[in-house]
Amino acid sequence: MIYLVLAYTFAVVVLGGYLAWSLRRLRELENPTNPEAHAVGSRGPQ
Repeated sequence: MIYLVLAYTFAVVVLGGYLAWSLRRLRELENPTNPEAHAVGSRGPQ
């Protein structure tokens, strides 16, 4: 039974960390002062 609790705890920590990382990354990409945000999806200088 303890293994099941540990497995669920591990899954929650991993998925929660991924959610926090992705939300932080999304906030960085939405920041207009970030030059990396403008480079994503652009074709570069023409």
